[in-house]
Amino acid sequence: KSDIKDLIFYYFDKTDSPTAAAGVAIETLENNFFYPMYSSMMLYVEKISDLYYNGASYNSCTTIVNSHIQYQNKLATYASFITLFISTSLLYVLIPFLNKNRKTLTMMVMKIERVDRDKLEICKKPIVVINFIYSLLASLSISFIIPTSFVSFYELFNIPVLMIFGIFSLLLQLSSLIFLIFNSFSMDLFDYLTRSVLIKTETLDDIYRAKGYYI
Repeated sequence: KSDIKDLIFYYFDKTDSPTAAAGVAIETLENNFFYPMYSSMMLYVEKISDLYYNGASYNSCTTIVNSHIQYQNKLATYASFITLFISTSLLYVLIPFLNKNRKTLTMMVMKIERVDRDKLEICKKPIVVINFIYSLLASLSISFIIPTSFVSFYELFNIPVLMIFGIFSLLLQLSSLIFLIFNSFSMDLFDYLTRSVLIKTETLDDIYRAKGYYI
């Protein structure tokens, strides 16, 4: 059609500039003709025949490219998990073990203590380890974002392992939030499973004084 030819002529003449109607015409042409035709041709090449250019095979080059993509995805996965493990270990294991009340940085800033719900004693080291594991699982959703430093955001969706762990982590966080909202003592899943509770340091000191403990 001559009117379509006139609209899309700019596509072949770089000195010409497109109009709004031309942009719509090009998009329609690409979506309804070019891309379906190109897709059909590539499927034919991959399954039935092959293409060669300067002695290089399209299918062999595709195999090489795919192997590089798989290597990149594995590297992104390992780097993400290692980074998350190291940072979580630092925040929830090393720092709590370096102070007598086994506080995390957040607990130090907020001046709170994690105590046993029944005896109101400072939680023991096993609770710190359990907290580390729980925090690691809850932080897995971040592992989906970490590799963006060396792969594009779009490519992240081609790494199924990160997506699966990320979804699991989000579900865990959502479950803990729902439990927190509907729990009368404002406990999340971790608090409930470890029979522990967070309490302000001043309040705990008052309780200990009332019990006659040395502060």
